[in-house]
Amino acid sequence: MKMMSIDPVLEAIKDFEKLRKIIGDNDELGSKFRSRTRFMLSLIEDTGLVAALSFCYSKAEHKTYENIIRIWHGEGEKLRAGEEEKKSYALYLYLVLQYLKNLGIISKDDVNSPLAAFKTLREKGTVTFRLIKSYLTHLKRFAEAVYKSEREIT
Repeated sequence: MKMMSIDPVLEAIKDFEKLRKIIGDNDELGSKFRSRTRFMLSLIEDTGLVAALSFCYSKAEHKTYENIIRIWHGEGEKLRAGEEEKKSYALYLYLVLQYLKNLGIISKDDVNSPLAAFKTLREKGTVTFRLIKSYLTHLKRFAEAVYKSEREIT
């Protein structure tokens, strides 16, 4: 798979704008996504990309992840209220895997099957995180700017 040269800031802006449309006025989901961007970036730095994304997948659960993919591509219905925690993890995981696909690090099939993505990423080594850190940092900054912290919501 050939690595692509992509501007991480522009990609983060594009993805965040779409994310905002999907989240809509669901303040709780926005707040939880904000928390994910902060927590997951630290977790990736501490435990490694595959371990952190595996954790994210376990929190999202497979069914929720599949639903997020459909909604992202306009194939499913709009997000309904409920299980915001799972949705926030699923959204974060999807954005990371989609960005890795755009970079040419993983395939579209890997995005649709996180387990396959994790296997591919294990083979790629630790360089991958350095390639996506700027993108993840910008997602975090945008989420912090737009969504309130969970403490402010409850």
